[in-house]
Amino acid sequence: MRKVVRALGIAAIGFSVFGCNGKGTDKDARPSGAEQKITLPDGTKDRDLAMKYLYGIQNEDKKSMYEATNLTEALANEAREKFIYQKKYQLTEKQLKDYERTLAISGEIDFYAKKIKDNLPKSAKFEIVKSEPLKSPPTARIEVYSVKITYQNQKEAIRDESRKAVKVMVVKMYHVTQSLNGRWAHEFTFDSKQREVLSYF
Repeated sequence: MRKVVRALGIAAIGFSVFGCNGKGTDKDARPSGAEQKITLPDGTKDRDLAMKYLYGIQNEDKKSMYEATNLTEALANEAREKFIYQKKYQLTEKQLKDYERTLAISGEIDFYAKKIKDNLPKSAKFEIVKSEPLKSPPTARIEVYSVKITYQNQKEAIRDESRKAVKVMVVKMYHVTQSLNGRWAHEFTFDSKQREVLSYF
C-alpha cells in the first residue's frame, strides 16, 4: 500500500507568476501604450532544464541551477541592488515585482542546494515520469512533474515518520516559465505535501 511521506524535509517555497512582455530592457519595459502580444518560449526542453536543476541540487552545483533558471548570480545581485534602492532607480510596480521574483528564485537555489541535498544523495537516481500542464495566465507556463527518486544505498535513503528507509518515492516539482524584466526565467519548486512512497528497503 502506498503511503504519503510526511517527514521528507523538502520544504515548499511558494511561487508567483508575474506577466511581462518578454522583450526589452528596464527602460522600455515601462508602460507605454498598448500591450504587446506574449509569445512564450519553446517548451520542448523544459524537462531537460528540470533535470539539470535536480542534478544541480544533487551535486551542490549552483551554477547549473542558475543555468537551468536562465538567470545568473550577477542578475540576482542587480535585482537586489535595484530592489533595495528602488526609489533611486524609479522602478515601476511591475519592475519591482519582477526583481522581487528574481531574488526569490535566487533564494530558492541557495536553499535547495544547502538544505535538501541530503534527499538527493549522489547514489540516488531520479527521473521525470509524468508531466502535467496547469492552467496558466497568458504570460506564463506552469507544469507539474512527477519525479521518481530511487535510493540505491539504504544508509543514504530518507526515512518516513516511522523511521523506515524509503527505496522508491515520487515527489511533485513545479516549473514556472515567466518573463522577469524582459528575460524568460524558469522557477522550480517542490510541493511538501504531495509525496508518495512506492517501496521500502
